[in-house]
Amino acid sequence: MGKLRVGVIGLGMMGVFHAKVYKDLPDVELVGGYDVNPAPAEKFANELSVKIFTTLDGMFNEVDAVSVCTPDHLHKEPVLKALDAGVRCLVEKPLATSSADCGEMLAARPDSTYLMVGHPLRFDPRVWHARRAVQSGALGELCSIFIWRNNTRSSGAKICQYASVAWFLGSHDIDALHFITGKKVAKVKATGRKLFTPHYDYIVANLELEDGTLVTLENGFTLPDTRFTGLDSGIKIIGEKGMIEVDMNHNSVRLTTQDAGRSLMQDTHHWPMIGNEYHGDLRLELEAFAQTAINKEAPPVTGEDGADAVRVVELIMAYLDEHK
Repeated sequence: MGKLRVGVIGLGMMGVFHAKVYKDLPDVELVGGYDVNPAPAEKFANELSVKIFTTLDGMFNEVDAVSVCTPDHLHKEPVLKALDAGVRCLVEKPLATSSADCGEMLAARPDSTYLMVGHPLRFDPRVWHARRAVQSGALGELCSIFIWRNNTRSSGAKICQYASVAWFLGSHDIDALHFITGKKVAKVKATGRKLFTPHYDYIVANLELEDGTLVTLENGFTLPDTRFTGLDSGIKIIGEKGMIEVDMNHNSVRLTTQDAGRSLMQDTHHWPMIGNEYHGDLRLELEAFAQTAINKEAPPVTGEDGADAVRVVELIMAYLDEHK
């Protein structure tokens, strides 16, 4: 069997990360990329020495699978076109920005093996520790969960041009919550503020799982840009027999340089470099996608998983709109 031929749609930061990982996978051939904007496409072609496609149809004629790394609200069109062409898709989270769009994508699959959603926390060993502690029964019946993820104000200024913090950050944590507990969110309440952008950039959601476990979810684009790391994230789960606390921050490696003018924490989990290759959660995710595409197996993060995270974000946003 030959190598899996892969293309990347959307050549921003995440698209380039995907492409560089694919180039290093032994069972994958990175064929090329596509972007509606010529500048990132030209830079991508020069940096990675691969083909730039001028149309999606042209790409789909030459690949077996694609990563869709366009902005969140622009996932549906390339996914539907890829699926119609019989091309397998990995879609960066969130799957879409409405349950209706998710439904269209799920219905367009030739079968469930054709669509995987990129929720990288499912490949993070820290999240797996929490999952094992909960699902093994070591914590007993769960009492409460606090899960939080906050980024800088400058990140929010970019993202909140088209989406609230719940879509960009909250979708990570909601899927992690479902993955860790094996339970779905059944009830939602939320409060939020529009502090620095036209969209909600700070949200606290009070969730109830289907077994009655209460969850507090905090997401914000509120951190000062001068902070030593632009990520403040963690998980705290308390049960009748114990608790687990997961530090999801970048707090292992501190780099201080004259050029930066301050100390900066380095990523050691999501896409750290070892030698000249990217490793960590993203590589494990793309390896899993490639192997399931090659073997024509169900992916580890299904379209239904992605749609369920979208459902909860949609409920949070609807609650905020109804209780302004």
